[in-house]
Amino acid sequence: MKVTLTKISSKEMTSKAGKKYQSVGIQTNEHGEKWINGFGNDETDCWNENDTVYIDVKENGDYLNFEIAKADDKTNDEGGNTDVNNEIMEAIRKTYQKLVDIEELIKNNK
Repeated sequence: MKVTLTKISSKEMTSKAGKKYQSVGIQTNEHGEKWINGFGNDETDCWNENDTVYIDVKENGDYLNFEIAKADDKTNDEGGNTDVNNEIMEAIRKTYQKLVDIEELIKNNK
């Protein structure tokens, strides 16, 4: 499902077994003020408010959970392959900029 992010919350958590993970909560134009929760990863780290992303939403009782949509699901959506390619390129640009910023910090701290 293609959604537009309106709010994002991310925090590091620790499971009962002591394993660290990232918990991400999002709100979207399509779901209003209802929070949708999922696990963070490199892709969710690049998300910003007003970004359009592809997720699979599953209802779990009173809660909504999300997973990152598989590549096949993204290309079969109404936006087609062009939207997916544009989003991939934007994610690459954001990741590259983060790497440039990190490199600059390292240079300045030497």
